Amino acid sequence: MEKIISSQHYLNDNIIDEKRAAKDYGAVVTKAYTLDGITFRVVLDGHHSIAAARLDGVNADVTEIDGQRAMELDYIVETRGVEGLLEELHMGEGDYFDVSDKTLVW
Repeated sequence: MEKIISSQHYLNDNIIDEKRAAKDYGAVVTKAYTLDGITFRVVLDGHHSIAAARLDGVNADVTEIDGQRAMELDYIVETRGVEGLLEELHMGEGDYFDVSDKTLVW
């Protein structure tokens, strides 16, 4: 099963409340990658929207990144591997976790 992961642990409750009120559940993620047998996408934008969707019991509206930024991420994977991508995208707040249930992934 594919996971959507993040390393952004801090979320502002006021922003989540605003997202819930607006029913703003949109998020942008990477394409799918696999490491250690785990297939995943990394949240690039929309962490608060994903939390709002989870609290409201609906699925987040997840869009895969494309264009120039997608090509840059592909280049990182080609030159540094998937581990390099995870290092590049790390938010500096802790280990990567599955946003659906907050279980740690790495």
